[in-house]
Amino acid sequence: MRKILAIVIGAVMLSLIPAATAHADNPDHKVLICHANEGVKGWSPNGNNVDKDSIMNPLGAGHDSHADDIIPAFPAGTHANKSWDAYPGKNLTTLFDGVLGSVILANGCTPPVVVDPTPPAVVGIPASIDHNDPCGPNNLVVNVPDSTEQVSWSYVDGVVTATANDGFILTINGETKAKSFTWEFADSNEPCPVVTETPIPTPPVKGVVPPTEELAHTGLSPIGGWLAVAAAGMMLLGGAIRFVRV
Repeated sequence: MRKILAIVIGAVMLSLIPAATAHADNPDHKVLICHANEGVKGWSPNGNNVDKDSIMNPLGAGHDSHADDIIPAFPAGTHANKSWDAYPGKNLTTLFDGVLGSVILANGCTPPVVVDPTPPAVVGIPASIDHNDPCGPNNLVVNVPDSTEQVSWSYVDGVVTATANDGFILTINGETKAKSFTWEFADSNEPCPVVTETPIPTPPVKGVVPPTEELAHTGLSPIGGWLAVAAAGMMLLGGAIRFVRV
C-alpha cells in the first residue's frame, strides 16, 4: 500500500513540473513602444503593455502598420502558446524634425529639447582682393591676406578663398553672411605698347661776323665785306674761324 501511494504521489509531482515550466510568465514578452498620437503631433508611451506577438499582427492591425510608431528591435521568442519572430524595429533611424526615432524612444517617447549652440561670431572681410595686372604675359600679382584665428585664406589655381574657422562666420559690407567666399583671377596677358624714340635734329651751322677787335689785327674793316665762315662740321669758336672776302 505504501509503495502504491508513493508511486501515485511521485507521478502527480512529475506531471506538475512540465506544466508549470510551460506556462511560466516570460517577463520579456512585452515591449515598450512609442505610439503616434492620432491627429496630434507627438507620441504616447505604451509602457510595456504591448505583446511582442501583436506587433506583427497577421490581420494587419499591429503597431508595425502604424506609419509613425517607434518600436524597438527584439529577438524571436515564445510565451504561453504564443510565439513571435525576430523584429528589426521601426522608425529607429527615421528623423522626426531632425531627431532620430531611437533618441525619442530612449527619451520616453518625447523629443529631447535641443539647445541652440552659441551663434558664430561675425567677421568682416573685404569685398575685393588687391591685385595688379600690368601689361605683359604671366605677371599677375594677387595680394592674398594673411590667415588669422578667424579666417583662413588660400590662393590655388587663380582662385582666392576665404573660409571662416570654427565658431565664426564671414560677412561682406555687413550684409552677406556665409561660411566662405571666393574670388577668381586670370592674367590678361595684355601686350605692352611699343615705344618709338624720335631722333633729335642737329641744328644748322650759321655764319658769324668776327668781332671788330679781331678784324683789327687783320688790317681789314668789317665794312670791307669780310665774312667769318666756320670750318666744315665745327662751331664758330676761336681758331676755327677763317675770313673770306665777299
